[in-house]
Amino acid sequence: MQTRNRFRPLCLLLLLAAASACCPCRKYQKLYGAPLVGTCWLLIQLDGEEVANSDGRFSLRFEDAKRLSGRGGCNRYSASCDAEAGGHLRVGPIASTRMTCPEAQRERAFFAMLRSAVRYELDAKMLILSDSIGVRAVFQAAEEDQNTKNQKIN
Repeated sequence: MQTRNRFRPLCLLLLLAAASACCPCRKYQKLYGAPLVGTCWLLIQLDGEEVANSDGRFSLRFEDAKRLSGRGGCNRYSASCDAEAGGHLRVGPIASTRMTCPEAQRERAFFAMLRSAVRYELDAKMLILSDSIGVRAVFQAAEEDQNTKNQKIN
């Protein structure tokens, strides 16, 4: 009787793991989610604070799994990275232009967040970057403008 009780927690864990692997949310991500690579991600939250970013001043684009670029408030930037399929992320040194602007303090915080990111998670049209402590930034996939859509059709 005791042997059966010992295996019960293990069986429950295996059942939960199997159920989460075929979760409908994974199907939703595949059908409607934005891909990590090639999507223009717009910052909407940094260190728990909402960021007004309708003009795309703070953006991130993974050119491929080894390179990212974007805008950091007023400066363009790029960096090497290692974005693994399991959600692990490493960002190398960031190279940027050096214009001054009123967003300089937030830009420094944005670059610090990128350097400290160790994990990414995709949730439909959202990208979440975390460091070793927790969530640092939330991005939303930019909507394609009409000109871009028309160019794809032609």
